[in-house]
Amino acid sequence: MLTYKLEQTSSSHRFGNGTQGAAWDMIMQHPVKGSGIGDKVYLKAYANNLPQYQQWFFREPIGPHNFFLSNWFAGGVLGLFVAVSVVLVLLITAFKGY
Repeated sequence: MLTYKLEQTSSSHRFGNGTQGAAWDMIMQHPVKGSGIGDKVYLKAYANNLPQYQQWFFREPIGPHNFFLSNWFAGGVLGLFVAVSVVLVLLITAFKGY
């Protein structure tokens, strides 16, 4: 198992079985406007979608599992844009400071 993990070049299995994949599936339901901010919103959306997605491994939500997916789920395209902008500004500021 350790050798498999060390040699794994694709995370597609991890992506599709209920970690990032679950957040991606829910983002694609409302990709432009988002679903709302807060853990309770995500938990409710996960619980409502669980019967439709039998391939999700986790029966209890573990969260979007990614900063960008979390912001995209909450705020739609605008939320994703803000998250990317913040990261870019941080990187530019760090580079200038260096």
